Amino acid sequence: MNRTYQEVNGTSYHQDTSLEVIKVLEEARKNGACIRLFLGDVHTGRSWNEEHDVKGTLGRSMGPTKVPLLIASTKECGGPAILDHCIIRIIETRTKKILYTHPKFYTGEFIINYGNEPGFPVEVFNDGKLQARFKTKEKAQKYIHDMRGE
Repeated sequence: MNRTYQEVNGTSYHQDTSLEVIKVLEEARKNGACIRLFLGDVHTGRSWNEEHDVKGTLGRSMGPTKVPLLIASTKECGGPAILDHCIIRIIETRTKKILYTHPKFYTGEFIINYGNEPGFPVEVFNDGKLQARFKTKEKAQKYIHDMRGE
């Protein structure tokens, strides 16, 4: 597959990644800041509500095309490549400061209900669809805050 990249400071970003997102990612990479990425539809601002592989520090891959990687902890030396062209919000995890947000950023409507699942009676729905189950209401509320970036 032939793909066109835009290279900034030695890192190759997807051709459709906005310069504003690249600027924030480069600053986070240089400073070693731990960030939380929100991925979604860059046209509508609607979050995909991803919960895995979205927190860490930025590194970059090796080889001729050095793409941005998300490294989950300081104990690791690698991680997954990020979909930098699908970023709709970036938060610094320690301070919760919003570094970038899409003008139409939207996570959908989260609602907590109670179900019948043994051991996990608290259910979180997003726009009417079951998204997660928890043991306690407090854990469900924490999950929703995290998914919203609060």
